[in-house]
Amino acid sequence: MLAAQAAALHLTEDLDRTPRVHLQLADITQQLDLASARLGRLAAETPAEVWNLRPTPKAWSAAECVAHLNLSSRAYVPLLRAALDEARAVGEPAPRHLRRTFAGFLLSAMIGPLPRIGRRRFFRIPTTPTFVPSF
Repeated sequence: MLAAQAAALHLTEDLDRTPRVHLQLADITQQLDLASARLGRLAAETPAEVWNLRPTPKAWSAAECVAHLNLSSRAYVPLLRAALDEARAVGEPAPRHLRRTFAGFLLSAMIGPLPRIGRRRFFRIPTTPTFVPSF
């Protein structure tokens, strides 16, 4: 974590007009890179029959979960890039701490790690058909 913060700080203080990266965005980028590396190791070490195994008939396999994340990324990454480009075009300095709007909070509560009591998860929201993998 410290290395990422140091690298992000270097980027934010760079004076040669290269794009600056907000510390929180740099941290998110690092987390995504680490998750991608973990996925690569998992895929290399997991036999195909396990990779495609559903833990229960209604649950997705690991392969389906990854396919869902890829479908979601294809839809949302262009929107995120456009929002970042728009923010850069405004030309105002970024706030010291980025905060979610109330709508962002609700969205993250619905799609993020869900609260559990025992084995039961609460507030589970099914995904839309666009993001359901088809094998």
